[in-house]
Amino acid sequence: MSADQALQPDCSPVLLGAMWARWWYQRASLQQDMQEAVRHRELEVYYQPRVNLASGMMRGVEALLRWRHPVLGLLAPALFLPLAEQSGAILEMGQWLMEEVCRQAAEWVEPGIDTPIAVNLSPQELAQANLPLSLAGLIGRQGIPAGAIEVEVADPGAAADPVVFGRQLERLQSAGVSVVLDRFDCSPKALQRLTEWPLDAVKIARSVIRRVDRDEKICSALEQLITVAGSRGLETVAEGVERESQVRRLKALGFLSAQGYYYAAPGPSYRLEYWMEGRI
Repeated sequence: MSADQALQPDCSPVLLGAMWARWWYQRASLQQDMQEAVRHRELEVYYQPRVNLASGMMRGVEALLRWRHPVLGLLAPALFLPLAEQSGAILEMGQWLMEEVCRQAAEWVEPGIDTPIAVNLSPQELAQANLPLSLAGLIGRQGIPAGAIEVEVADPGAAADPVVFGRQLERLQSAGVSVVLDRFDCSPKALQRLTEWPLDAVKIARSVIRRVDRDEKICSALEQLITVAGSRGLETVAEGVERESQVRRLKALGFLSAQGYYYAAPGPSYRLEYWMEGRI
């Protein structure tokens, strides 16, 4: 049960109190279990391909964290990442994820799977001053080429100093890491910020892509984005693609690549390898 459910007006005071108590207990229990998740090897990485819209071939993959809880089973990120960010556990989880992704990238070199792997960074991770140096060291130890790892960062809006944010992105690029601006909403303010930061790609939020085949205003905003991104040499990625009608519209707009259940659901590395074999 969520906190929102506990706020329904038809709940009696006694029932409301019981619901809140249960929700807080579950929340506190998850936070406690989270501290042991890395040590007990309960975390897993799922991969979802990013596909070239023109050729249909894989252009990259996104690494997505999952937690196989010993009681609750496999948990999606939305169920535990907000708690991890609040508790600070996100730093240890994020470090584990980055190490595992670099290990996987190195493992894929031998069979010739040459594709960048994207990893989401939380604001807490991005704020670490030693992050670029740490990533450069990890990439060097695994012997993977520059550009093999991408980091996806969300637009911080007014929550961060844009100058400090931009400098950290520059340092990441200098460390051999590509930078993707994630969950881009195509608003006028967001378009303006797109020209201010050092980026390699921009990924459009699924809330925007969901309406791309039925909303002309959305298409107009995306046309502006394509123009701005093209002038800066940025790859444009559509996230959350689920329908063929969306694919047709994205191609017409000039998008380079797309990601979503229309192509493949996130899954373990072996499932991604089977998917790749089927598209060769």
